[in-house]
Amino acid sequence: MEENKNTQDPFVSAMQGTQPVTTEQHSNEGAPTSPVQEKYPVNPNAEKVVDVIAEIIKYLGIFVGLLCFFIGLIYSFGKDSGGGALIVIGLSIAFSGIVSWAFFKLIVNISRNLFLLNERVKKLE
Repeated sequence: MEENKNTQDPFVSAMQGTQPVTTEQHSNEGAPTSPVQEKYPVNPNAEKVVDVIAEIIKYLGIFVGLLCFFIGLIYSFGKDSGGGALIVIGLSIAFSGIVSWAFFKLIVNISRNLFLLNERVKKLE
């Protein structure tokens, strides 16, 4: 137990910026690493970037969707022909923004869970 207290999870230390994490560090002691593992390091900032992009898509999609929706409402009260189409387009944009956000969040969560699962499996070996 004392050994676990002194060693910090590489994912946590990488997120804190105290140590860069590469796939070479995750390989087994006796097992050779593949050239692909040595060439491409694990970048925990990639998850943060995808998370930020997901938030931007969500807020931008909702904003543009509501803007189209309200413009469509104004046009529909003014008896113009494009009001109904703008309402449908606005709702579609808002819905697609939320679905895209959920998809990106799902991808980030899968990535984090796979990383943590890989770490736990390597500790068992």
